[in-house]
Amino acid sequence: MIWETFEGRWQHFEGLLSSVEERAKHVDAVVRSKEHVIATNNDILELRSEAESLDKFKDEVVDLSRNVLLFLRECSNTSATALADKLKHLEGTYQR
Repeated sequence: MIWETFEGRWQHFEGLLSSVEERAKHVDAVVRSKEHVIATNNDILELRSEAESLDKFKDEVVDLSRNVLLFLRECSNTSATALADKLKHLEGTYQR
């Protein structure tokens, strides 16, 4: 049960994070006019706010991962290391 919950929350968080990343790639940072600068600034502020709202999802994934990693370390250290690396990558993506 914990594994399914963890996996579901992980996928949900990863999807939300990917959405924010994809929208951030399309922000046009080339200055064309004062209005464009204002619109771009608003877009960036909106994306930042949305990214910060994902903090609770990240925390939930990290909390759930503790039990999963504990179990995996007992069964397969290789699998635990692989999952820990994926978690670090996901957190790194979130921090950007």
